[in-house]
Amino acid sequence: MGKPTIVTDPDGGRDYINDGVDGFLVPPANPREMREKIIFLLQHPEIAREIGLNAKERGASLTTEKHFHNIVRFIENRKSASPEKDS
Repeated sequence: MGKPTIVTDPDGGRDYINDGVDGFLVPPANPREMREKIIFLLQHPEIAREIGLNAKERGASLTTEKHFHNIVRFIENRKSASPEKDS
């Protein structure tokens, strides 16, 4: 059985989690929302089981090549978002 995942939503998080389908994304530094998602899963075991199964299927489809591509894209996005420093 897969496990439902709750993660903060930094850059790139959406590449791995489909919010509400195979896990939950919560804003960074928001413990209240993290707590709410945990409680929701504990109170709804059938939904937790379904999300866990979806996560397991999704995880099986993530290859090393896809993961590498996502890392490169993340780095490129961070570089383009950062102001260039003059030497």
